[in-house]
Amino acid sequence: MLFISFIAVALLSAVCAQQSPFSIDTDDAIRASAKTLAYDLMTYYHGNESGQTPGILPGPPPLGDYYWWEGGALWGAMIDYWHYTGDDSYNDVVTQAMLHQVGPNEDYMPPNFTASLGNDDQGFWAMSAMQAAEEKFPDPPRDQPQWLALAQSVFNTQADPARHDETCGGGLRWQIPLSNNGYDYKNSIANGCFFNLGARLARYLNNQTYADWAEKTWDWVRGVGLMDGNYNIYDGAHVQHNCTDINRAQFSYNNAVFLLGAAHMYNYTNGSRVWQERVNGLLEGTLRTFFANGVATEVGCELHHSCTTDMLSFKGYDHRWMTQTTQVAPFTVDKILPVLRKSAQAAVSQCTGGPNGRTCGFMWASGAYDGTAGAGQTMNVLGAVSSLLHAMSTSPVTNGTGGTSVGNLDSGRGSDQLLPYFPPMTMADRDRKLLTTKLGSSFPHRQFPQETAMKLIITGSTGFVGREVVRQSLARPEITSVVALARGPVPAPAPETLPPGTDASKLRAVQIADYAEYSEDVRREFAGAHACIWTVGITPGESRLHDWEVVKRVCHTSTLAGLAAMCEAGPARPFRFLYLSGSAAERDQTKTPRLMPQYVLMRGETENQVLAYAAAHDGVEACVAKPGLIFARVNTLRAALGSLVYWVSGARSIAVADLARVMLDQVIDGFEQEPLMDGDLVRLAEAKRNGS
Repeated sequence: MLFISFIAVALLSAVCAQQSPFSIDTDDAIRASAKTLAYDLMTYYHGNESGQTPGILPGPPPLGDYYWWEGGALWGAMIDYWHYTGDDSYNDVVTQAMLHQVGPNEDYMPPNFTASLGNDDQGFWAMSAMQAAEEKFPDPPRDQPQWLALAQSVFNTQADPARHDETCGGGLRWQIPLSNNGYDYKNSIANGCFFNLGARLARYLNNQTYADWAEKTWDWVRGVGLMDGNYNIYDGAHVQHNCTDINRAQFSYNNAVFLLGAAHMYNYTNGSRVWQERVNGLLEGTLRTFFANGVATEVGCELHHSCTTDMLSFKGYDHRWMTQTTQVAPFTVDKILPVLRKSAQAAVSQCTGGPNGRTCGFMWASGAYDGTAGAGQTMNVLGAVSSLLHAMSTSPVTNGTGGTSVGNLDSGRGSDQLLPYFPPMTMADRDRKLLTTKLGSSFPHRQFPQETAMKLIITGSTGFVGREVVRQSLARPEITSVVALARGPVPAPAPETLPPGTDASKLRAVQIADYAEYSEDVRREFAGAHACIWTVGITPGESRLHDWEVVKRVCHTSTLAGLAAMCEAGPARPFRFLYLSGSAAERDQTKTPRLMPQYVLMRGETENQVLAYAAAHDGVEACVAKPGLIFARVNTLRAALGSLVYWVSGARSIAVADLARVMLDQVIDGFEQEPLMDGDLVRLAEAKRNGS
């Protein structure tokens, strides 16, 4: 281990020693760097090639890594690139892409993507169209939809009363069709995009109606608690809890989208003191949370190496939108620009990867290339670099200061007929679709239909619990494929140990070297999976025998890396992730447990991160099973020991066969509640034995 660590340090030092080819020392150097970054970014786009779909990055999963919305974000970055550098090499590609995805009603709701269409997805395309109008990007031909009209069209669809139903006192839901996972969730980014768009339309058109909507949206977000008094912005909440179950995960693009919108409201209101205070508050909150050391850091996922493909693009929006904030709210210049330059320097310094020696990663603060690559990572650095040329460009125009884009106040009205399942969710709908849990999460409580070929991933499949889960899963008729992961060979269960109805041909054994790292071959095994039972971990007793970093890597880092890898591989929807923890794990990180506090808090924080990841990802459901003592089988001696444990600690003991049976039931039928405590597991096991 010491020798391996020495090699790792040597390799890291070598990477750090590499010189990035990018420079931001002069305006000419910035232009040259931005030009190369734009070229590298566009290598991820194939929509202008024969047989490909214009406008979108490769995807959506499992066809590729990127969801539809990120295409809209890409074109915003490329419009900014043109605006700051004057390089029009990609303008025709941008125009073709932006127009191809407008949909039959010219409102950025193309039918091919309604299965995963959120208000935020539609909003990102609209904000890029709005940006094209503000920056005087070349107007499309007159017989084509115009940038301003497209932004108005999306705004009108989202301002429709049907989208602002009475649940939680108003606000937009995350998803648009009722049938989509996430329809029961109202989140900050959906409402932030709407607020941003309304504020910018108000300024561009000098129209109070848009400003009223922006003000109303701001008041709702503050009133419901998604933005607190310190300008922390939280992810979202569920309508069946009247939005009181706030998911407190924080992501930087929420802050940035509200900051830019507030800056436009400040400008529209001719320097209103109220909006100046709001801009200042948002700016302080953004710098405090996401630029603590002067370098952009995605705190919601980066520190735990759990960022999804979506999250890998957020830093670029921060840089671009904060730069635009200085143009419409100039009092922010001194606070914003020095931070963005320092962050941009960190961004380019780590672009030393790949065969060309200039591939950019995601984690900027370390100064070293992190080994990742993608459209999001490159788009981030392009946004950070190109926006440094802000002084050479004009501020966003309006229709009174040189804007040429043609609008249409009525565009998009009534176009929601494209979505047949749009009407607001009724109480009957809610009762039929949702199950309320103790912690406020909601799970569609339904068994996968018999005609569904259910694919189950089991980790730690050679361990004490995992082995039993594998054994029982082979006899469950609902499960047709079992992917059993282990660091060593996975032996076929002995025939005499198998229950009736076992089909050993279901078993697909997959050997991996490290649960924190997943090759492309392993990720392909995850594709199409319906559920995972995660049993990998180090027990409290065993943890004393290992270095703490090893314990944390196995119990924490590996869990989050595994969950992310499975979700990125394109699983089925819903995808259920059942994490096996322990009854003593403490989620409240402000507490100091009496016994083994470091271990107990780490396991609890892992639970927190698993649940936060699921809440932030459409169609992913997570639950934690927290058993007490687990026996191989119950006999008189073990029953007595279990009683003693319960008397001392209050934790209920359970036989491993019962635990495995309950966990399989939960991923097949849907999670009954979250968490599943030791007593819940025993109760469910007893009910199963009694046939109830």
